[in-house]
Amino acid sequence: AERATVELEFGEIDAALAFATQAADELQAQLPDTSLAARARLIEAVALSAAGRTDDAFAAFDAAFQIYGQTPAELRYESVWPLIRLATLAARTGAITEAERDRRIFEAAQLVRSVGLAADIARNAAAAASGDDAASRAIRDWQVAEERLRRLYAAAARTDSLAAAVNSARIEAELQEAIATEAALRARRDAVAPDYQRIIQAPVTLQSVQDALAPGEVLYQVLYGQPRPTAILVTPDSLQVEVLEGFATAELEDL
Repeated sequence: AERATVELEFGEIDAALAFATQAADELQAQLPDTSLAARARLIEAVALSAAGRTDDAFAAFDAAFQIYGQTPAELRYESVWPLIRLATLAARTGAITEAERDRRIFEAAQLVRSVGLAADIARNAAAAASGDDAASRAIRDWQVAEERLRRLYAAAARTDSLAAAVNSARIEAELQEAIATEAALRARRDAVAPDYQRIIQAPVTLQSVQDALAPGEVLYQVLYGQPRPTAILVTPDSLQVEVLEGFATAELEDL
């Protein structure tokens, strides 16, 4: 996945897409529905978008965001921007309706969260789901294992080619052990504390927001980040999304 990002930066779209798809498929097979699998699928979505494959890109974004909606992991606004950009351009060309554009952007925006907020979500879900000491311990043990796995993947991605050649066997052994440990502890978590995943898998929906608004009330949400902020206005019976062009710090193909 990291190699795909580098290829995208150099404009090598075909190579980026090949690396991204391979990484996304492998991680989903090895670590199904984890934040690592979600990030890899998100990179694939960006590569598909760059390749002009709009429908496939939307499908990959959907798959990535579905996992993020079930996993308390950091998701920066800059990572959601490619979806905002794609949906805006697709609506402009008539590939999707403006209503679909706004819906897609709203749903993605609700997943944006900092490291701290992600930790709060996980902590609150754990507290709500922990009916006894065994459940608390199962959730905590899995969280430690998942964090270790993320660190190992990050370390492997940062390793240069020479070091990778020298340490590849050790890194591979550590990763395989960490993958097996995370999977086993996730299974124990789901068996002992089944409410944890149910609570996590409850993302904010447009309908739930509109149902909570009284007549005359609105929800106004602004997401700040690069390259442009996005404003979202929700009323009990409507949704409007606007990219705030006046605050632009980078160009969006004449948008």
